[in-house]
Amino acid sequence: MKKLIKNYLKKHLNCSHPKHYYFLRFLSEMVKDDNSNNRVFAGIARFMSNNRINLPFSDIFVIDNIIYVYTLRPGLWIGRGGETIKKIENEINYNIEGQRLDDYSIQLLEEYKNANYHIHHCICVYNDF
Repeated sequence: MKKLIKNYLKKHLNCSHPKHYYFLRFLSEMVKDDNSNNRVFAGIARFMSNNRINLPFSDIFVIDNIIYVYTLRPGLWIGRGGETIKKIENEINYNIEGQRLDDYSIQLLEEYKNANYHIHHCICVYNDF
């Protein structure tokens, strides 16, 4: 059953604007692996701490070897030419000695239909006046 749910999630979470994000997020909780989540969270926290950067996100979850980041600002996660996202993946996948431990990749999901998005958009409009 977990394999079916994981396949369903991978199929429907691959676009940048998932239609039913909250339902898919609910399903992801049924198949989550706490150990992989903790490793990924620690890697992202280490990257942010070492680089003194705070990347905005609303949610992060892991399904198999794909890290889904639900964020209002995916461009900040990508960086110039994909530089930031590659560094984060390296921080998660490699240990201090440079040995590859995991094979995670990051998939960004852009927030666009929630209050956070609309408020941010309104602030940008008001600042233009």
